[in-house]
Amino acid sequence: MIQSQAGFVLKRFQPNKSKSTILSMHEGKFDLSFKKFNDSFKLWPGMLVSFNTEKTYNTLFGSNIQILATPNLSENQSIFFIHHILELCYFFVPSNKPCPEIFNFLKNIFLFFDKEVTSPKYLNFTQKIFVTKLFSLFGFFSHDPISRYLAVHETLTTTFVDFSIEQKVEFLEKHLSPSQEKDLDEWILESLKIHPNSHLFKTTLFVYKQ
Repeated sequence: MIQSQAGFVLKRFQPNKSKSTILSMHEGKFDLSFKKFNDSFKLWPGMLVSFNTEKTYNTLFGSNIQILATPNLSENQSIFFIHHILELCYFFVPSNKPCPEIFNFLKNIFLFFDKEVTSPKYLNFTQKIFVTKLFSLFGFFSHDPISRYLAVHETLTTTFVDFSIEQKVEFLEKHLSPSQEKDLDEWILESLKIHPNSHLFKTTLFVYKQ
C-alpha cells in the first residue's frame, strides 16, 4: 500500500548507497531507499520533504519526492549547528517509533533560525539552549542548573514568538553570562558521552568549547 507523508532528512548515504535516513512525525526515524537516481541525489540533510512509500520485501522505497523546505545555511556556524542537531537526532532517536515532539522541534528550530542574524553575539548560546531542549526531549534532564535553560527556551519560542531573532538574542544578553555558556557546554558534552557511538560524532568539535 502506498502512503504519502512528510519528513526531515537526517542523513544521506550517497554515493555509496541509494538511501537516506528520514524522520517523520508518525513513523519516526527510518531508512528510505530510492529506485530513481535523481530522487536519491536531490535530498540533503535538513530538507523537509514529502514522499510516497512502498515496501518491497524488507526495503522501504520512496517515490514522488517533493522538497517542501530547505534550511537557511548562509553562515558557517549555522551549518555546523544544524548538522549537529541532525546528527543528534540520527543517533539518539529510536527507529520506527512515532516522535511528534522531535518532528515539531525540528520544524520550530528551522523557523527560528531561518533569518540571518546581523549581530552574532550570543547566537552560539542561543543554539546551545535549543540543544538542551532537544536533550530534554530525549529524556535527559537535570533540575539544576539545566532547568533555567529550558525556561529560557520556553521564553524564546513562546513568549517572544513574534520578536525578531536579534531581539531574542538581546534577551539572552540580559539574562545569561559567558560563564554559564561554559557550564552548559560541559553538561551537553557529558550527556553526549553516554551514547555508545559517541566516538562517531563528527560535529561536536565545531559547536562546543572543549
